[in-house]
Amino acid sequence: MVAGTHDRVHTGVRIFRVRSRACSADDAAKFLGTSKKTVLRAFHEGHIKGYRLSLARKSPVVLYTASVESFDRRRKERQAAPAESNGA
Repeated sequence: MVAGTHDRVHTGVRIFRVRSRACSADDAAKFLGTSKKTVLRAFHEGHIKGYRLSLARKSPVVLYTASVESFDRRRKERQAAPAESNGA
């Protein structure tokens, strides 16, 4: 299972979706349609919440899925705002 994606889980008759609470910078970049470098910059600037797996500088980053989705919503709102103001 790729972290941050929806997967169907069969439990008898019912089917429901499971969402992971964390994802890698690569998964976040694919979700956002941007580069891993941009995702890591947003993490270091505090726009996306998460944590490093160790104290090492090159340690992998684990990002909270809700924070990535929130960042995406805010980014889309910022991109839509100038377009709305130009059209009015």
